[in-house]
Amino acid sequence: MSNHEDVMALQKHITTTFGTDSNKWFIPDGYQSVALAILDAIYSTGNRYTGVTNLVNRYRELRAAEGADPAFDTASDLIEAIYRWGGVDEFVELTKNRWRTSSQQHAPYKAYAALEAAKVLAHHSIETVMDATQRVKSRESRERSTISKQWMAITGQKSGLTWNYFLMLVGIPGVKADRMVIRFVTAALERQKNLSPKEASRLIEEVADVLGINYSHLDHAIWRYQSGRPYLREISPHHP
Repeated sequence: MSNHEDVMALQKHITTTFGTDSNKWFIPDGYQSVALAILDAIYSTGNRYTGVTNLVNRYRELRAAEGADPAFDTASDLIEAIYRWGGVDEFVELTKNRWRTSSQQHAPYKAYAALEAAKVLAHHSIETVMDATQRVKSRESRERSTISKQWMAITGQKSGLTWNYFLMLVGIPGVKADRMVIRFVTAALERQKNLSPKEASRLIEEVADVLGINYSHLDHAIWRYQSGRPYLREISPHHP
């Protein structure tokens, strides 16, 4: 449990910034495909989101060209596609994306991390969005399960950021405590030093619990605000 004063301070900052009616906020998009959620999650850290969108759309195009419907691709579909197209190096060429798991010159490509993440999920029979929501919906399973530990053991995934984001993308409420979110919480509490990802996410979840707001919706509002995007939707008075 976080410090009560911190929770109250963050709650005040959030309600002052966004109001208390989350129906007016932009709602995050998700996927009905574990494969697409893996790609989005793995590629999203440390890069512009337009590049992530381009990568996911390129994968969609490649799968559609095979006569498949990528909107429902499973973890195994992603594994088989990467190998069928020639492996990680060829996937990098086909998607025109050479992002790596870290800034080190010879760090593995993010395509490698995506493949390994798909293998972890497939090994544990998490192929569909329903599988994921049934198997890892509790905080305990999200943070301490063998599945989460194996995902975070993949090169560049130690922080758990991509794991939590993957879960959010398949519809499991959570907080992706990236630099945007950490910056927001740190400023709200007037701290001199950035909070840890776990501390920031726990604080946001506790405020969301107090306000009765979906974790992912609050996370998304903060992300949009910090990145300079509109965070309030224009709602017709006839469609509340």
